[in-house]
Amino acid sequence: MALLEAQACGVPVVAMDIGGIREVIADGLTGEIVAQGSVEGMAASLARLARSPDARQAMGDAARTWVSANHGAERMVDSYERLLMSLVT
Repeated sequence: MALLEAQACGVPVVAMDIGGIREVIADGLTGEIVAQGSVEGMAASLARLARSPDARQAMGDAARTWVSANHGAERMVDSYERLLMSLVT
């Protein structure tokens, strides 16, 4: 949830490729996903974003838009409604 919240605030995220990370980050668009356990990859991604304010801003803007479109409250409610209806029918 913290990664979605950060992106909703316009902050690009860098995370390791574990669990459901690919469901909450659009790699290269809203942030960067690095190989699981790759401390070097994480450091390189963070350094790249630290050096490029334009890339950070572009990813942050895209992150805000992407989260709103894909993980907004309305979509979440619709998803829960579909799930619950599938359980009772």
